[in-house]
Amino acid sequence: MKKEMKYKVLLCLLAGSVLSANTALAAEYTETIKDDITLHSGDIVSVDDIGINNSDKELTVTVNGEASIHAENMSGDVTGINIENNSMLINGNDTAKLNITAAGGEKAIGIDISPQIPNEAIINPDLKINVNSFSYYDGAFGIYAGGNAIFNGDVNIEVNSDYENEVAAINLTGGNKVEFNGNVEAVINSTKDITKPRMGIVAAINTSYDSQAVFNKAVNLTVNANSSTTPIAGVFSFYS
Repeated sequence: MKKEMKYKVLLCLLAGSVLSANTALAAEYTETIKDDITLHSGDIVSVDDIGINNSDKELTVTVNGEASIHAENMSGDVTGINIENNSMLINGNDTAKLNITAAGGEKAIGIDISPQIPNEAIINPDLKINVNSFSYYDGAFGIYAGGNAIFNGDVNIEVNSDYENEVAAINLTGGNKVEFNGNVEAVINSTKDITKPRMGIVAAINTSYDSQAVFNKAVNLTVNANSSTTPIAGVFSFYS
Protein backbone atom coordinates (compact mmCIF):
# COMPACT_ATOMS: atom_id res chain seq x y z
CA MET A 1 0.00 0.00 0.00
CA LYS A 2 2.82 2.38 0.88
CA LYS A 3 4.59 1.61 -2.41
CA GLU A 4 1.35 2.23 -4.33
CA MET A 5 0.91 5.59 -2.63
CA LYS A 6 4.50 6.54 -3.46
CA TYR A 7 3.95 5.67 -7.11
CA LYS A 8 0.77 7.79 -7.18
CA VAL A 9 2.56 10.76 -5.66
CA LEU A 10 5.44 10.36 -8.11
CA LEU A 11 3.05 10.20 -11.09
CA CYS A 12 1.25 13.34 -9.89
CA LEU A 13 4.55 15.17 -9.58
CA LEU A 14 5.60 14.08 -13.06
CA ALA A 15 2.25 15.13 -14.53
CA GLY A 16 2.56 18.50 -12.83
CA SER A 17 6.05 18.95 -14.24
CA VAL A 18 4.88 18.16 -17.77
CA LEU A 19 1.96 20.59 -17.45
CA SER A 20 4.26 23.34 -16.17
CA ALA A 21 6.70 22.73 -19.00
CA ASN A 22 3.94 22.91 -21.63
CA THR A 23 2.46 26.04 -20.08
CA ALA A 24 5.86 27.71 -20.06
CA LEU A 25 6.15 27.30 -23.82
CA ALA A 26 3.39 29.87 -24.48
CA ALA A 27 4.81 33.37 -24.98
CA GLU A 28 3.41 36.83 -25.75
CA TYR A 29 5.28 39.21 -28.05
CA THR A 30 4.23 42.84 -27.71
CA GLU A 31 6.44 44.38 -30.39
CA THR A 32 6.49 43.90 -34.16
CA ILE A 33 8.41 40.76 -35.16
CA LYS A 34 11.22 41.74 -37.57
CA ASP A 35 13.51 38.70 -37.29
CA ASP A 36 13.23 34.98 -37.96
CA ILE A 37 11.06 33.40 -35.28
CA THR A 38 9.51 30.11 -34.22
CA LEU A 39 6.00 30.41 -32.77
CA HIS A 40 4.83 27.54 -30.58
CA SER A 41 1.29 26.49 -29.74
CA GLY A 42 -0.34 29.15 -27.60
CA ASP A 43 2.10 31.91 -28.52
CA ILE A 44 0.59 35.28 -29.43
CA VAL A 45 1.94 38.39 -31.10
CA SER A 46 -0.12 41.27 -29.70
CA VAL A 47 0.57 44.75 -31.12
CA ASP A 48 -1.12 48.01 -32.13
CA ASP A 49 0.32 48.28 -35.64
CA ILE A 50 2.00 45.39 -37.53
CA GLY A 51 2.38 41.89 -36.14
CA ILE A 52 5.16 40.57 -38.41
CA ASN A 53 7.05 42.88 -40.79
CA ASN A 54 9.82 41.87 -43.21
CA SER A 55 10.32 45.25 -44.89
CA ASP A 56 13.94 45.33 -43.67
CA LYS A 57 15.03 41.78 -44.54
CA GLU A 58 13.84 38.38 -45.73
CA LEU A 59 12.17 36.40 -42.95
CA THR A 60 11.37 32.79 -42.12
CA VAL A 61 8.54 32.24 -39.65
CA THR A 62 8.00 28.75 -38.26
CA VAL A 63 4.69 27.82 -36.66
CA ASN A 64 4.60 24.69 -34.48
CA GLY A 65 1.04 24.14 -33.34
CA GLU A 66 -1.61 26.88 -33.19
CA ALA A 67 -0.33 30.43 -32.68
CA SER A 68 -1.95 33.86 -33.01
CA ILE A 69 -1.29 37.39 -34.23
CA HIS A 70 -3.51 40.16 -32.88
CA ALA A 71 -3.15 43.71 -34.21
CA GLU A 72 -5.59 46.26 -32.83
CA ASN A 73 -5.63 50.05 -32.96
CA MET A 74 -8.86 52.04 -32.99
CA SER A 75 -7.11 55.21 -34.20
CA GLY A 76 -4.81 53.88 -36.94
CA ASP A 77 -3.99 51.26 -39.57
CA VAL A 78 -3.31 47.68 -38.56
CA THR A 79 -1.80 44.72 -40.41
CA GLY A 80 -1.34 41.19 -39.16
CA ILE A 81 1.54 40.28 -41.50
CA ASN A 82 3.26 42.78 -43.80
CA ILE A 83 5.32 41.23 -46.63
CA GLU A 84 7.19 44.11 -48.22
CA ASN A 85 10.51 44.55 -50.10
CA ASN A 86 11.62 41.00 -49.23
CA SER A 87 10.24 37.50 -49.58
CA MET A 88 8.81 35.59 -46.64
CA LEU A 89 8.45 31.89 -45.86
CA ILE A 90 5.93 30.86 -43.23
CA ASN A 91 6.45 27.20 -42.45
CA GLY A 92 5.31 24.80 -39.77
CA ASN A 93 4.69 21.29 -38.54
CA ASP A 94 1.71 19.06 -39.39
CA THR A 95 -0.56 20.82 -36.89
CA ALA A 96 0.50 24.36 -37.78
CA LYS A 97 -2.27 26.94 -37.74
CA LEU A 98 -1.98 30.71 -37.61
CA ASN A 99 -4.86 32.84 -36.34
CA ILE A 100 -4.65 36.45 -37.51
CA THR A 101 -6.85 39.23 -36.15
CA ALA A 102 -6.66 42.81 -37.43
CA ALA A 103 -9.01 45.38 -35.90
CA GLY A 104 -8.47 49.00 -36.88
CA GLY A 105 -10.01 52.44 -36.78
CA GLU A 106 -8.46 53.03 -40.20
CA LYS A 107 -7.40 50.43 -42.82
CA ALA A 108 -7.30 46.87 -41.48
CA ILE A 109 -5.52 44.06 -43.35
CA GLY A 110 -4.86 40.47 -42.34
CA ILE A 111 -1.95 39.83 -44.75
CA ASP A 112 -0.53 42.59 -46.97
CA ILE A 113 1.75 41.42 -49.80
CA SER A 114 3.60 44.22 -51.59
CA PRO A 115 4.29 44.13 -55.35
CA GLN A 116 7.97 44.91 -54.64
CA ILE A 117 8.84 41.48 -53.23
CA PRO A 118 11.53 39.72 -55.34
CA ASN A 119 10.12 36.18 -55.02
CA GLU A 120 6.75 34.74 -54.20
CA ALA A 121 5.72 34.55 -50.56
CA ILE A 122 5.09 30.98 -49.39
CA ILE A 123 2.65 30.39 -46.53
CA ASN A 124 2.24 26.73 -45.54
CA PRO A 125 0.15 26.62 -42.32
CA ASP A 126 -3.62 26.71 -42.15
CA LEU A 127 -4.88 30.27 -41.66
CA LYS A 128 -7.82 31.81 -39.90
CA ILE A 129 -8.01 35.54 -40.66
CA ASN A 130 -10.49 37.85 -38.94
CA VAL A 131 -10.53 41.53 -39.97
CA ASN A 132 -12.64 44.28 -38.41
CA SER A 133 -12.65 47.85 -39.71
CA PHE A 134 -14.33 50.85 -38.11
CA SER A 135 -13.10 53.44 -40.60
CA TYR A 136 -14.89 56.21 -42.45
CA TYR A 137 -11.96 56.47 -44.88
CA ASP A 138 -10.27 53.11 -45.52
CA GLY A 139 -11.27 49.55 -46.17
CA ALA A 140 -10.97 46.09 -44.66
CA PHE A 141 -9.19 43.23 -46.41
CA GLY A 142 -8.33 39.66 -45.45
CA ILE A 143 -5.53 39.27 -47.99
CA TYR A 144 -4.39 42.33 -49.93
CA ALA A 145 -1.85 41.23 -52.53
CA GLY A 146 0.19 43.04 -55.16
CA GLY A 147 2.97 40.44 -55.13
CA ASN A 148 2.98 36.73 -55.91
CA ALA A 149 2.13 34.21 -53.21
CA ILE A 150 1.30 30.57 -52.57
CA PHE A 151 -0.97 29.46 -49.72
CA ASN A 152 -0.64 25.71 -49.13
CA GLY A 153 -2.97 25.29 -46.14
CA ASP A 154 -6.69 25.83 -45.68
CA VAL A 155 -7.63 29.52 -45.51
CA ASN A 156 -10.61 30.84 -43.58
CA ILE A 157 -11.30 34.58 -43.84
CA GLU A 158 -13.98 36.73 -42.21
CA VAL A 159 -14.10 40.49 -42.88
CA ASN A 160 -16.42 42.79 -40.93
CA SER A 161 -17.01 46.49 -41.60
CA ASP A 162 -19.26 49.04 -39.93
CA TYR A 163 -18.74 51.76 -42.52
CA GLU A 164 -19.34 52.45 -46.19
CA ASN A 165 -15.86 51.73 -47.55
CA GLU A 166 -14.47 48.87 -49.59
CA VAL A 167 -14.30 45.40 -48.10
CA ALA A 168 -12.90 42.23 -49.64
CA ALA A 169 -11.71 38.87 -48.39
CA ILE A 170 -9.06 38.57 -51.13
CA ASN A 171 -7.96 41.61 -53.15
CA LEU A 172 -5.37 41.35 -55.94
CA THR A 173 -4.11 44.72 -57.11
CA GLY A 174 -2.69 43.81 -60.51
CA GLY A 175 -0.15 41.80 -62.49
CA ASN A 176 0.38 39.18 -59.81
CA LYS A 177 -0.57 35.56 -59.15
CA VAL A 178 -1.83 34.16 -55.86
CA GLU A 179 -2.41 30.41 -55.64
CA PHE A 180 -4.41 28.54 -53.00
CA ASN A 181 -3.73 24.82 -52.63
CA GLY A 182 -6.08 24.26 -49.70
CA ASN A 183 -9.77 24.87 -49.12
CA VAL A 184 -10.83 28.52 -48.99
CA GLU A 185 -13.78 29.90 -47.08
CA ALA A 186 -14.43 33.65 -47.16
CA VAL A 187 -17.18 35.69 -45.51
CA ILE A 188 -17.86 39.43 -45.79
CA ASN A 189 -20.18 41.17 -43.34
CA SER A 190 -20.92 44.87 -43.85
CA THR A 191 -23.59 46.61 -41.83
CA LYS A 192 -23.63 49.93 -43.72
CA ASP A 193 -24.59 51.00 -47.22
CA ILE A 194 -21.30 50.69 -49.14
CA THR A 195 -20.94 53.79 -51.30
CA LYS A 196 -17.17 54.25 -51.69
CA PRO A 197 -15.64 51.13 -53.26
CA ARG A 198 -12.56 52.04 -55.31
CA MET A 199 -13.22 49.31 -57.88
CA GLY A 200 -16.86 50.27 -58.32
CA ILE A 201 -18.08 46.94 -56.96
CA VAL A 202 -18.21 44.97 -53.73
CA ALA A 203 -16.93 41.38 -53.93
CA ALA A 204 -15.48 38.66 -51.73
CA ILE A 205 -12.67 38.19 -54.28
CA ASN A 206 -11.39 41.13 -56.36
CA THR A 207 -8.83 40.73 -59.12
CA SER A 208 -7.59 43.48 -61.43
CA TYR A 209 -5.13 44.37 -64.18
CA ASP A 210 -4.00 40.86 -65.26
CA SER A 211 -3.81 39.45 -61.76
CA GLN A 212 -4.62 35.76 -61.23
CA ALA A 213 -6.28 34.03 -58.29
CA VAL A 214 -5.87 30.26 -58.63
CA PHE A 215 -7.94 27.92 -56.44
CA ASN A 216 -7.03 24.23 -56.53
CA LYS A 217 -9.58 23.02 -53.97
CA ALA A 218 -13.03 23.99 -52.73
CA VAL A 219 -14.02 27.65 -52.44
CA ASN A 220 -16.97 28.83 -50.39
CA LEU A 221 -17.94 32.52 -50.51
CA THR A 222 -20.55 34.41 -48.50
CA VAL A 223 -21.23 38.12 -49.00
CA ASN A 224 -23.50 39.83 -46.48
CA ALA A 225 -23.37 43.42 -47.72
CA ASN A 226 -25.64 46.22 -48.88
CA SER A 227 -25.09 48.91 -51.46
CA SER A 228 -27.58 51.27 -53.03
CA THR A 229 -25.11 52.46 -55.66
CA THR A 230 -22.78 49.59 -56.65
CA PRO A 231 -23.15 45.91 -57.60
CA ILE A 232 -22.32 43.13 -55.14
CA ALA A 233 -20.68 39.88 -56.26
CA GLY A 234 -18.85 36.84 -54.98
CA VAL A 235 -16.02 37.26 -57.53
CA PHE A 236 -15.13 40.32 -59.60
CA SER A 237 -12.44 40.72 -62.24
CA PHE A 238 -11.42 44.17 -63.47
CA TYR A 239 -9.25 44.28 -66.64
CA SER A 240 -8.05 40.73 -65.94
